[in-house]
Amino acid sequence: MKLPKLTRVQALELRQIKRADDSGELTRYEVAISSEHEVERWYGTEILQHSKEAIDLSRMKEAGPLLLDHYTPDHIGVIENVRLDDDKVLRGDMRFSKSQRGMEVEQDVRDGIRRSVSVGYFVDEYVEDVKEQRYTATRWMPVEVSLVAIPADPTVGVGRAMGTEVRDVRVRSIDEPVGREAAATTEVIIMEQQKGPAQNAETLATPQAAAVDYRQAAEIARVCNEHGCPELAADYIGRQVSLESVCREILARRRETPVQRSAAELRLDIAPKSWKNYSLVRALRMATAAADGTGHFDGLEREVSEEIARQLPGDYKQRGGFFLPLRTRAGLDSKTATAGQELKFTEPGEFIDLLRNASIAVRLGARVLNGLQGPVSFPKQTGAGTAVWVAENPGADVAESQATLGAVALAAKTLQSTTSYSRQLLAQSVIDVEQMVRDDLTAIHALAWDKAVLHGSGGNQPTGIYNLAGVNAVDIAGVPAWGKIIDMITEVATDNAILGSLGWATTPGLAGVLMQTLIATAAGSAMIWQGRIDDGMLAGYTAVASNQLASNMGIGTNEHGIVFGNWNDVLVGTWGALEIIVDPYRLKKQAMIEVTSFEMVDIAVRHAESFAKGTGALLTAGP
Repeated sequence: MKLPKLTRVQALELRQIKRADDSGELTRYEVAISSEHEVERWYGTEILQHSKEAIDLSRMKEAGPLLLDHYTPDHIGVIENVRLDDDKVLRGDMRFSKSQRGMEVEQDVRDGIRRSVSVGYFVDEYVEDVKEQRYTATRWMPVEVSLVAIPADPTVGVGRAMGTEVRDVRVRSIDEPVGREAAATTEVIIMEQQKGPAQNAETLATPQAAAVDYRQAAEIARVCNEHGCPELAADYIGRQVSLESVCREILARRRETPVQRSAAELRLDIAPKSWKNYSLVRALRMATAAADGTGHFDGLEREVSEEIARQLPGDYKQRGGFFLPLRTRAGLDSKTATAGQELKFTEPGEFIDLLRNASIAVRLGARVLNGLQGPVSFPKQTGAGTAVWVAENPGADVAESQATLGAVALAAKTLQSTTSYSRQLLAQSVIDVEQMVRDDLTAIHALAWDKAVLHGSGGNQPTGIYNLAGVNAVDIAGVPAWGKIIDMITEVATDNAILGSLGWATTPGLAGVLMQTLIATAAGSAMIWQGRIDDGMLAGYTAVASNQLASNMGIGTNEHGIVFGNWNDVLVGTWGALEIIVDPYRLKKQAMIEVTSFEMVDIAVRHAESFAKGTGALLTAGP
């Protein structure tokens, strides 16, 4: 398998080993760099074997780099005298630069402000224990040591700031004989962002440019893979298309057909067993400990966060939290009734989830576009050319007519939710709080999307169907009669929009009225709404009811929403992943931990004419 540089974090334990002069100024500190502590990676449990045969100290032999937050340009000192001690701990002597930056960081270390040290390393060989999903690194190389202010910061480590060096890691069975001579040749692919002029085909063809060609080919393959067109990489590389040209072509393709990913397509290559070990509750506990200086954000949860961060758009503005593969939220403690006390018992029963509004838009056919990489524009035709019948040899040219074009754009808007946990609940609850929390926040964000599709007001939030210019409006003027239902369908059909995923959405109250309203007064007439209230039929089309539709519109605040249309024309775009920020201080006197989630989302309707909205719909004939 291929792996980039990995990182591990542990507490910074300092020991003074030398003074510069009689003033007592410290010049060197002994630090522990790594140990055989088990760490959960996305592919299983990892152990770094600490033996002279396993550790390659070639890059640390003279002096290894001391960085800040794994950021190569932030070189603040060196690690000298790196050695493996008898207790199987790799240690070294830390010496800071006399630059202004180096002295500032050294003072932070001496004052106890910076408390964490992290090692960056490459693995060349694992011994795999398939049964236990355990990987022991029997050949690995430390390449740098970093002081980290926030261990959970996913902008550092794997694939960030320095380009990415990816290695082919040999994985051999636990029963296979040990020996360096048995190891496969390690292939190193270096992907560095080229900051100079674009290389043309002639330049790349020269022997002097062979190394550049190799790096550029690897980068082209990565770019194509990340943007959903890996099949194009071989053609680009074969034709020696420059990286700049490839990026332009892919951008042009994205404007026409944006890449669509499911949540699973973040390409998190995590073994099923390791997925079972992922814990949101543990991630929250570690993030809290890291924030208040009593622990570190590490293990599988950190690896997942870093891997998600590596795949986010380059212009994503991180807020200092960690990233989740699933969306989560809760506001619970184990003391207050209705807020967590019910979860604290020895024999847990099945948890009874909160009754929520039913999400409508995606169920009816709205399309969700995950993993967008910036503003996305969807071209659409707004007008057509015309044809003219003419006599033979008319003596004059036919007037020109052209199709007219427009665009529908998606631009990221911030969706935010804030809640809180008690420390006691995170530590003591025995029911599956893990899944409950994930499901809770997933529902919160999904319902926020859904509400915006229907009633978004514009501005900081998307513009929904009820506030979107160009949507057909039909005055229901009371209880919907069969004729008004047909009028709404007719409006959409008149605009040539009877296609795609057609369906109805309305409130439970209005659906209940329609289930009791006859199509006609003649004997044997059927009710307007057929079937179930949550999965029915209205005039031959799917119909669902949910409190996501407003029931307090209009002057009298008693009008109910009802919408018909092609839900395929609703686009929900998301950028990046869900980011979670943990604040253990604001509610500390209540022993609560505040949790805030952020997500970048936008919603657009490709054709407003694809929908008809009802106005003035009431449950009774009166005002």
